[in-house]
Amino acid sequence: MDMHKLVGNEREAIINKIKCAGQELIDRAESMVSEDLDWITDFDIFISFSDGALTEITTTTRMACKNEHKMVMNQLTHNN
Repeated sequence: MDMHKLVGNEREAIINKIKCAGQELIDRAESMVSEDLDWITDFDIFISFSDGALTEITTTTRMACKNEHKMVMNQLTHNN
């Protein structure tokens, strides 16, 4: 996006893109955080607005390794 003061239609276009992206997040919230996912440590959402292109939403999910956690807990239990 060019660096200049937003006027009328430009501002409205960006506002509408933000509202559409917000509704998309609401509509897809349950599928973005599947019931199969557990031990989530972080969940990031990135929304990209480009001139003349459709808005893109990127999500990243980070999960702790529960198998490693079980192994560490077993070691602690057996060492005490």
